[in-house]
Amino acid sequence: MKKYSCVLMDADRTLFDFDRAQEESLKVTLRDLLTAHEQQFTPELLREYRAISNTLWGLYERGGITQPKLQRERFRILLEKLGIPGGDDLADSCNRRFVEQLGEEACLIDGAVTLCRTLAGRGGALYIVTNGIERSQLRRLEKSELRPYIRKMYISEAIGVPKPHREFFDFVFSEIGEERRASSIVLGDSLTTDIAGGNNAGIDTCWYNPSGMENPGVPCTWEIARLTDFLDLDGIRQES
Repeated sequence: MKKYSCVLMDADRTLFDFDRAQEESLKVTLRDLLTAHEQQFTPELLREYRAISNTLWGLYERGGITQPKLQRERFRILLEKLGIPGGDDLADSCNRRFVEQLGEEACLIDGAVTLCRTLAGRGGALYIVTNGIERSQLRRLEKSELRPYIRKMYISEAIGVPKPHREFFDFVFSEIGEERRASSIVLGDSLTTDIAGGNNAGIDTCWYNPSGMENPGVPCTWEIARLTDFLDLDGIRQES
């Protein structure tokens, strides 16, 4: 039976409660601006921002936009839809505030601490692999309870290529040891970045799917609904 000694974990929506962090950070970022223009933060505004952001991140993953441009464009488009003038300068200002606040939001998915503590206690090598923004991701990790268990965080902004590209994972293994590839597994919530990335890198994958979404046909080795279910997988489970 194959044994996994190295786990490459996604950050957002796998270990970190990104949706909650995103909402709180956006509220802080836009609070004074919305008040000045006699507007309010609404569920519709949040949905609009998320639609814009998700579209741009998808474009980034396919190599269609740089991360600096993505960060500006998400706010430029949102402000334009809200009818708030300011252009690129205001968009850049909003983005800086948003990224700063996001780094302070270290809320975790249920089971994340138990998962990492248990795996590390069994001698597993734990790494985070993420497409997020470097300064906010590093800050969130430092603030979180996960920090003692994570050996290193690998971030696409620093590497220069995003998941799901094989080159992202090749860089990771060039640092942690190519010999680890055969005993590694990717754990993540995204079929298009985490699972496809693991497939591109030639390593096993575990899809974290808490909402029970249908898989359109992306091959994955395992699928779990709760993070702690990962501990019971063959190759992860501690034999008595």
